[in-house]
Amino acid sequence: MSKAKEKSKDAIGCLQDDNGELVKNDFKKTKLLNSYFVSFFSQKVDGTATDLPCAFGGIKECRLSVSREMVRENLANLHEFKSQGPDELHPRILKEAAEEIAEPLVIIFENSWRIGEAPEDWKRSNVVPIFKKREESVSRKLQACEPDFYTGKDL
Repeated sequence: MSKAKEKSKDAIGCLQDDNGELVKNDFKKTKLLNSYFVSFFSQKVDGTATDLPCAFGGIKECRLSVSREMVRENLANLHEFKSQGPDELHPRILKEAAEEIAEPLVIIFENSWRIGEAPEDWKRSNVVPIFKKREESVSRKLQACEPDFYTGKDL
């Protein structure tokens, strides 16, 4: 029988909760995993970017200096073989269109800095679990992977 026709029997093994007890029941494993991943979505950051003190004399002195060339260079250095982010823009497209989209991105970055807020789309993410073998506790067995918007990472 070919591997493609075999039924998959991948299951999540026993997990260890915060008390050190092994969790074997599927429903309890689901609740444990859910509570672990909820923590990623419940972390809130108070304030805005303009509330952060600047290294040189306070907030009023903070200036964002983003040039078209800096953005173009960052886009040109993207790894085109990586997967696309939640915005569904593939790094290869961004890399090839670097000349054309550098200036609009500079405008977006500068406006975001000025008002102290990132575009809503850049705040969106998909958190997916990546299982690491040999660890039994949820906090050590799982690693959250959060693909980012490539355009937002430049900022």
